Amino acid sequence: MKIRPLHDRVIVKRLEEERKTASGIVIPDTAAEKPDQGEIMAVGPGKRDDNGKHIALDVTERRRMRDTLNYYVRQVLTAQEEERKRIARELHDDTSQGLTASILSLDAAQMALRANSAKAEEHVTTGKAIVEQVLASTQRLMRDLRPAVLDDLGLVPAIVSHAEERLTPQGISFTVQGQGSERRLPSTMETALYRIAQEAITNVVRHSRASEVLITLDVDDRNVRLVVQDDGVGFNLSSVLAATQGGRGLGLRGMQERALILRGECRIETAGGTGTVVTVELPNTYREEDHGQDSGVAGR
Repeated sequence: MKIRPLHDRVIVKRLEEERKTASGIVIPDTAAEKPDQGEIMAVGPGKRDDNGKHIALDVTERRRMRDTLNYYVRQVLTAQEEERKRIARELHDDTSQGLTASILSLDAAQMALRANSAKAEEHVTTGKAIVEQVLASTQRLMRDLRPAVLDDLGLVPAIVSHAEERLTPQGISFTVQGQGSERRLPSTMETALYRIAQEAITNVVRHSRASEVLITLDVDDRNVRLVVQDDGVGFNLSSVLAATQGGRGLGLRGMQERALILRGECRIETAGGTGTVVTVELPNTYREEDHGQDSGVAGR
């Protein structure tokens, strides 16, 4: 049966009488009162409850759910592609070029040995230093993909480790405070909060020109709240979020979507010259079988 708007008052009245007993989605009163709003309700063959009555379907709601699902699938695929691009760039810029340089250094050492040159040891030393740099770069890439400290010690130590690695070399001081973080959160929540903090810290390093960063994590029986605040130059939030391709806008939207998936929210407060505050609030889904250590307060 073709789905169409229900303009027939007789059908609308019948559906209104059946709405309280139908086993499907209940038709709101407003839908029966305003049948001219489009595809609000539909009836199809084979859609009946145990009493043989037709089940009314909220087509608009189904369409909204389908569109929302498609949107998140697109966002996930886009994020995956961006991550692959980033990894490819780092492997090319650091790992690939570093290994090439070490090979050239070892070739030079080999030729120097054949010529009994005193420069052989110098070439070997240079090659070793390059390999050490490649190793450090590879380890950093592995930590970015999945930091072991997050699984082993929990969210606050993982954030401290990442902040120390990214902020300290840039001369940016930071403080990480944890209240109620002695108990572990579900893995999906810890991962989402870590990724949001990671993106916020990356933005501080790349864009903020900040000198100080304060990161707080507050956990109680009802909510989990993460705040990343810097004293940098701030930015125009609307114009950044309006960007349609990659870059900073994609990262900010990714932060908001991670929070939304866990039925929470991510607020970004900023303006030129005022610094930036990223606040994430999630409902606490802590389970007793999850446990951890008190991470306390850390700073650099």
